[in-house]
Amino acid sequence: MSGRILYELQFRNVDITKGVNTHVAENLVYCSYYSTGEGAGQSRGYRITALELYESLDKDEKYNTYFTAPCFSNIRTVWTSFSAEVPEVTASTYLFDHPISFLTTTKTRYGITSRDLLIATPSQLISLPKRLLDPRRPILPKGGKVTSVQKEEGLVAYDPVIPDERKWTISHMNEVLGIRYVGTTTALLESTSLVFAAGLDLFWTRVAPSGTFDVLSEGFSKVQLLATIGALAIGLAVVRPIVQRKVLKQRWGAE
Repeated sequence: MSGRILYELQFRNVDITKGVNTHVAENLVYCSYYSTGEGAGQSRGYRITALELYESLDKDEKYNTYFTAPCFSNIRTVWTSFSAEVPEVTASTYLFDHPISFLTTTKTRYGITSRDLLIATPSQLISLPKRLLDPRRPILPKGGKVTSVQKEEGLVAYDPVIPDERKWTISHMNEVLGIRYVGTTTALLESTSLVFAAGLDLFWTRVAPSGTFDVLSEGFSKVQLLATIGALAIGLAVVRPIVQRKVLKQRWGAE
């Protein structure tokens, strides 16, 4: 680590007595704070700013330079804090309806599953989908539509207000009071992340940010699967000698 400042962002009219929280996950940075609404065109309330760092905003463009450091000598690398280039940063800010006491993200075994943002409020634990806070969400003119390329990337039109959806409250109807820490860890399944909240109350649950793609549904018919495998095995046993005889006849005919 070089201690070099890669990006700097200032927030004005912030009430620090209501708490400021930050969390870094890979190339994502989340920050929550309370705006006093004293600036022109600003509103009072809690906000979440999401920043994402890239090597380049252009498609398939990466740094490929040499750098020299005390412990390195002319080593080719994609990007490091010693490089001359600084990362490209995209940022978006969203309004949130509830006070925020802690921020973290979900964690899975291989990092394939999407990272949801976990938010601790005074009495609830909320999991917001990553795509909802994606800094690349396009700002569209009135009547504008998301392009097909943006849809393929899972991007939706920018909306400054995060909807207050009960389905994102992973503590459900339970009140988890005084949350001061939220920890996450991996499970045996890549789709699943284990979440533990601690405060005056203790709460544990599991979440699947990208759905349970590695788990068979409850309605899956094992009998039908076994029957299909059995039918294929019988068909293979019947067809194989027929094909072998046909190939043998073709060889004799060719000679």
